[in-house]
Amino acid sequence: MLTQFKALIDQPNLPDILRKDSDKKSHIKSLQQILYKLGFGEELQWKRFGADGDFGNATASALRAFAAKNELETDGESVSPELATTLALRYQTVAEVRNLQQLLDEGKVEETLFKGSGDQESVRALQKLLFNLKLGDILGGIDGLYGNGTSNAVAAFAKKEGVDTDGTMVSAEIAGKVLDRFTPFLGNGWKTAEADSPDMPVSKRGRKGEYHRIFPFADRDTKKIQKQLRNEHKFNKQLHEIPGDDFHMEYYLVTRKDRNAGYYYHEKVDKQQIVLHFTSGKTPGDIRTLSTKNHHVSTAFLIERDGAVYKMFPASFWSYHLGRGAVGGNKTLSKRSIGIEISNWGPLREDGRGGLVTWTGGHWYCNLDETDAYIKLDKPYRGAHYFAGITPEQYESTIVLLRYLTKTFGIPAQFLPKGKREALFPDHAAARSFQGITCHTNYRASGKWDLCEEAFDWDRVIEGVNSPNFTPTLGTGVGSRSLFGPRTVTEDELIEDLQDLDPGNQNPDAYGEDGPEVEI
Repeated sequence: MLTQFKALIDQPNLPDILRKDSDKKSHIKSLQQILYKLGFGEELQWKRFGADGDFGNATASALRAFAAKNELETDGESVSPELATTLALRYQTVAEVRNLQQLLDEGKVEETLFKGSGDQESVRALQKLLFNLKLGDILGGIDGLYGNGTSNAVAAFAKKEGVDTDGTMVSAEIAGKVLDRFTPFLGNGWKTAEADSPDMPVSKRGRKGEYHRIFPFADRDTKKIQKQLRNEHKFNKQLHEIPGDDFHMEYYLVTRKDRNAGYYYHEKVDKQQIVLHFTSGKTPGDIRTLSTKNHHVSTAFLIERDGAVYKMFPASFWSYHLGRGAVGGNKTLSKRSIGIEISNWGPLREDGRGGLVTWTGGHWYCNLDETDAYIKLDKPYRGAHYFAGITPEQYESTIVLLRYLTKTFGIPAQFLPKGKREALFPDHAAARSFQGITCHTNYRASGKWDLCEEAFDWDRVIEGVNSPNFTPTLGTGVGSRSLFGPRTVTEDELIEDLQDLDPGNQNPDAYGEDGPEVEI
């Protein structure tokens, strides 16, 4: 939407395209959607008209209200290049402003925005705001990692505002001052506008059974996902044999095109645990995060929503994945365990119109009556009542992958008892002595989103992993019985195949026992 709108700005006939009674409905819809998200829904009479493509009195009224907030002159009858440029400028940051405001309203700024934070989405939102405050040179980049650059940028901004801080954490006061640089230019409805997801026409919302296609980032098309990453990554389809089973474990081996393999340690370690993680985003971003150049935070596997499995590195190798302060020790148990990320949109919230949207981005997800698409908790987990569901394909792929790992590495197919599957281990000794399959929540009390026990069908997984008669049936991802085409390799053969990659920094002592903070 913004790309289409910005393309109009340099058009010499812009005022004729965006004017009252114009017949350019698609362009006018973009204008109306932008005005709505900027908080001018009341002036637009949004509940009555929505984005209907008709430039009438309501659209003119919203334009005049926006211009007044931004000290521009207009009669609202047409859009000048100056007005269009300012609209695009405000729209570029409104989602990030909303993200920060929500953290402030919920009293979660200090526990979310700090050096080493695992909430990559919120950190990226903060970085984008700092960049727009002309702190890009200090910041260094918008990467979702709260490091020295972000700390320095926060400190520089705070100094201008008369606040003394080293920038390693954003206080509520600093967050408020950042917001004060953006909110005066927005309309009265900007805080809640994104929940109605105006990017999607109202008439097309919530068609039953189609939430995967309606949701804009559903990640259920492996070819499209790999196409998005084709300039950065290579995907090689391969098979592993599963001892005792008559089907294979099918996966895509992921390697960076620059041949850098410095996001994991090329050290074979005996494994005693398998740890399930759950992302809060879309698969292309998950893959990029798990293969960040020379940054030793990753997991061996990622399971996409359609069941496809991505193998980031040999499972006998390791990378940090538990995070600072992990019970049992980040380095100790990251080495001894195999991490699996399950791609998921995480927490959801109601939009006030019978639907659910993503927790921070406000992207449309599904209708409340599409109960197969989400889990509603009996009690909120970390403030959220709703979580995106794990797909049937993901459950099957998780089962097949766990069967492969337990049988190949001799890890007991043992699970924590019901009621303890999201609880922290009581101490380091208990965490280190357990052998079997766990969840990230067993090691970390906070720091990132994870699925609670109630939001994951553990019984289904336990039965599948331990059943002597389990057979994959869905025909996608690792459930495929493909016997032709992909090469069957062992873990040792895979290591041999990857020996020519650039290992980067391989000093496992560089971070100490506590290791780097995780963003996964």
